[in-house]
Amino acid sequence: MNTGTLEPMPNKPRTKIRGVRVPDELWEDAQKIAKARGEDVSAEIRAGLERYVKRNRNLLD
Repeated sequence: MNTGTLEPMPNKPRTKIRGVRVPDELWEDAQKIAKARGEDVSAEIRAGLERYVKRNRNLLD
């Protein structure tokens, strides 16, 4: 039964919310694929950014 109250959030470290522009079709396809695979689009975006930084870490020096 929904009482109109929010459930407590799990005690996890929070990260800042970022805004990015993504074409609608790409976002919708990514969401469909992630759902079919039991994954989370946000987690996949983070993983992609981690790979990008790892590949280009030499540019930070």
